[in-house]
Amino acid sequence: MDLILNGVKYKLSYIAKLSKNNSTISERKQAITIQRFNNYHRGFTLIELLIVTLLIGILTSVGIFTYSSAQAKARDSRRKQDLNDIKKALELAREDTPGSYYPPCDGTPNPNYCDVKTISPNNPGQNLASQGYMKDVPQDPLGLHSGNCFNAYQSTNYTYCYTASPAASPTSYALTACLENKKEPLEDSVKDVTATGNCPSNRTLYITNPQ
Repeated sequence: MDLILNGVKYKLSYIAKLSKNNSTISERKQAITIQRFNNYHRGFTLIELLIVTLLIGILTSVGIFTYSSAQAKARDSRRKQDLNDIKKALELAREDTPGSYYPPCDGTPNPNYCDVKTISPNNPGQNLASQGYMKDVPQDPLGLHSGNCFNAYQSTNYTYCYTASPAASPTSYALTACLENKKEPLEDSVKDVTATGNCPSNRTLYITNPQ
């Protein structure tokens, strides 16, 4: 730092010296060169620093939003795959059930709607994985409130929910899950639940059988 300050002082004193009338033409040219060098290599002004900081902040915000949106869409894709896998497991369980009924819930909190983890084929206390119909019973990627299926045909706060109808010897069912993409196109398997407010995005993935 001392070397830099000494260099700056030398340049300034040299320029002042050459500004006198007795300086030669070559010395004046050298002084002009030094002054141009200093002007070219001047530091950033406060306004320039503020503008750069603002631009960096905007680009960072855009990057974070884009990344978060991509992550949400990836989780929605997984939800669709998970419910399709559960659907296949339910069909396998129905084939093994006398009378070809779908498996019921385990009775908690309600006998006909529950978290998919408590679907109980054949024996109470069992689930689709323990009975060999799938490797693991999937859970919502966020899994914020696993187990909260308080309403028939509706998921609450990112939980995979199952509704069996009727509760005893079910012949139909519905699988539901909250989606994160608020702009997910509405179709037979995607419902708008703005009226009930069950999902933050107001979009529910809705799979039934029979359809």
